[in-house]
Amino acid sequence: MNKLDITNVDNLSINKLLNMNNGQIKGLVDGNENNDAINVKQLNEMESTNGNYVKKEIAKVDTGLKKYFNSQLNNTS
Repeated sequence: MNKLDITNVDNLSINKLLNMNNGQIKGLVDGNENNDAINVKQLNEMESTNGNYVKKEIAKVDTGLKKYFNSQLNNTS
């Protein structure tokens, strides 16, 4: 701790530019409201969820295209 550390504050309002001097905000809980900050854990979860969704959708399209082209090949023989 140094003289610039802010501790035990129930309500802090910052109305100017905040320079963290390459520091970190630690112990930030998950954001729930529209104007809440989010933390790295939430970003990673969202990235994983979105990535899994996109992979499943691509697999559906791939399966559909394979069925379509196979049926086209079988109809032209």
